Amino acid sequence: MNTASRRFLIWSNEHEAWWGSGRHGYVYIIRLAGRYERDEAEAICRNANAYLPKDAEPNEVMVLAPEYLEAR
Repeated sequence: MNTASRRFLIWSNEHEAWWGSGRHGYVYIIRLAGRYERDEAEAICRNANAYLPKDAEPNEVMVLAPEYLEAR
């Protein structure tokens, strides 16, 4: 599968929840989490973590959406 076509979730360590669809709110159920294209997910995480100290845990992290994980 082309990596550009994959979608990502964003986990918020700050809010202990997944980002909702369209950058609106937070959800606790992974199937309700928003799906974001790689470029958008990277930009969200980069902006959210831009001012953290170098050794700090990131506020937001992107995770490959479970439906794109290959069966092992």
